Amino acid sequence: MVDSGNTPHPEETVSVRRGRAFAGGKSTLGGALIEVKKAAACFRRVVGYCRAYKYRLLWVACLSPITSLGPLLTPWLMQLLIDRAYPTRDVQLLGWLCAALLAVGLLSRGLSGVSKYQAKYVESLLEYRLSLCVFNAIQKLPQSYREQHGSGVFLVRAGSDVEAVSGSVTRLLSEMTTIATTFLVAIPLMMRLSIAITLITLAAVPLNYLITVYLTGRVVRLSMATRTVTEKITTFTQETVEGATLSRLFSLKRVRRRQLRKLLRERLEIVFATWRVNAFWGQLVTLVSAAWSATLLCGGWYLVFTDRLQLGQAVALSMYIRILTRPFEQLGYLYQSFLGDSVAARRLLEILDASQPLAQRRSQTVLKTPPRHCEFRQLSFGYTNQRLCLQNIDLNLRAGQTMAVVGPTGGGKSTLIRILCGLEDRYQGQFLVDGHDFRDIDHDSYLQHVSLVPQTTFFFSGPIRSNLPGNGSVSPARLHQCASALGLNTLIDSIPDGFGTELGSEGIRLSGGQYQKLAALRAMLKNAPVLLLDEVTASMDIESERKLLQGIIALRPPDCLTLLVTHHIAITTEPWIDDIVVLMDGRIAERGSCAELLEKRGFYHRWLRLSEGISSCNTELCRSASAVER
Repeated sequence: MVDSGNTPHPEETVSVRRGRAFAGGKSTLGGALIEVKKAAACFRRVVGYCRAYKYRLLWVACLSPITSLGPLLTPWLMQLLIDRAYPTRDVQLLGWLCAALLAVGLLSRGLSGVSKYQAKYVESLLEYRLSLCVFNAIQKLPQSYREQHGSGVFLVRAGSDVEAVSGSVTRLLSEMTTIATTFLVAIPLMMRLSIAITLITLAAVPLNYLITVYLTGRVVRLSMATRTVTEKITTFTQETVEGATLSRLFSLKRVRRRQLRKLLRERLEIVFATWRVNAFWGQLVTLVSAAWSATLLCGGWYLVFTDRLQLGQAVALSMYIRILTRPFEQLGYLYQSFLGDSVAARRLLEILDASQPLAQRRSQTVLKTPPRHCEFRQLSFGYTNQRLCLQNIDLNLRAGQTMAVVGPTGGGKSTLIRILCGLEDRYQGQFLVDGHDFRDIDHDSYLQHVSLVPQTTFFFSGPIRSNLPGNGSVSPARLHQCASALGLNTLIDSIPDGFGTELGSEGIRLSGGQYQKLAALRAMLKNAPVLLLDEVTASMDIESERKLLQGIIALRPPDCLTLLVTHHIAITTEPWIDDIVVLMDGRIAERGSCAELLEKRGFYHRWLRLSEGISSCNTELCRSASAVER
């Protein structure tokens, strides 16, 4: 089963299937106010990322109430027409009032179009800005956070959640100002006509609010559940696309289909539960408003028949009742939308906050010069609490030193690389860079001095040149020099566009060894003083392996701190390796030069002799096969 990292509690799933709210709980007035405060705080923080557009947002907030003045003035003009112009047959007054009605209608429609255009324009700007913020945050996320969440978490939040939040900000601003203007203008105009009917109209507010609070408490939790299962489906779909060949090869299609059906059923149940809640309680709000309006209209016309109210006043009151009851319904939907979209805002803030861990919020030391000394002091690390990958590691790495780390699979070699790359900060003990604790260092200032050739290579779709550091500013001579030293010149010369050749779905496909050579080229062009090599020759034959490593050593900058992780223990006999560390079960079992470790006749000695024996055996087999062919 795909885990998106936000899997709801089993009890929550059960509550959805029963059509109830997630994570239960009664919706009280106090609880509703707390939720409103939390939602408002979320939106304030999200808008804070878009300060550049604050004046445009203010313009939307000011323009929206102006457009609502037209409908508010229409009942007053109608009253004057019926009670003043009609009884006296004043044609001149009738003309002025008709012209005023026409002008108010045209002006209202025109301003409404301008307001909608401006709101959509600002919404697009907010979406643009938030997308950039979320994109930058995803790149800065700790490796541990990315590994704990499925890809769907980031795809959904960077897509639909950003769109929901940006649309909600402009909608809330325009609708809230419009509703506030309607209440402030319509209530005094109604009270001028009839105080009793106005007060009775306002009496429906608490009832509508209580219904809305009860409805929203459920819808918000269902909204969170919908987004969670959508993330899981997105992750599942992406993994299905990437692993389609393996699924067919190992007959996993049925298993994957069952998993997908389970996820889709879960989403359907949540969608149906949301629809049932909205259908029942939403219609209840509409019915209450309609019944209340009908009752008030009947009461108003009764006052006309008993000569307590003029005909024009009754017509104006009936129009004001409809104007005033509509915001009741809008206020309910706005409240529901406000809290519902706050779910998306909280999810975005989770990503934005996760990209700035506690270490990043403190005052930090910026590395202005290349690091000369990296040290581990009693460092321990584990991906889970049950098992430690590294235990009490004490290690010194200095500029100009080349250290090889060897050991069996699962010994902690790649984890050591991850910590040196700054991808993990959950370790215990200390990781010191030039005497500074790594957690107190600005990570970006450290990473600009680090280069990595990873075990598993990754390249973005696009030209080869766009995957290389320097933003295309590396000179052709430097490119040719590095490519030649790494054995890439034959490949580059054989493809039509050279370094401009497209990679990915619309470009060429390379072998694993060719991708590793490109990864080495990328690392060498950075020319960083800290060079980390993690199983760089895993996909190569022996001859290509030695040539690549010799090219890397020749191209690295002077006084480079180099760490090589390898399973090929024979490489550690090369003269350019100064120190060898043997890692076993997360501990340093042996350390020293090749000669020193051979003298100890321990693990390193046995593995090297075993490697030499296998190599000589393979050589004899090749010779025998050649003799048979002859």
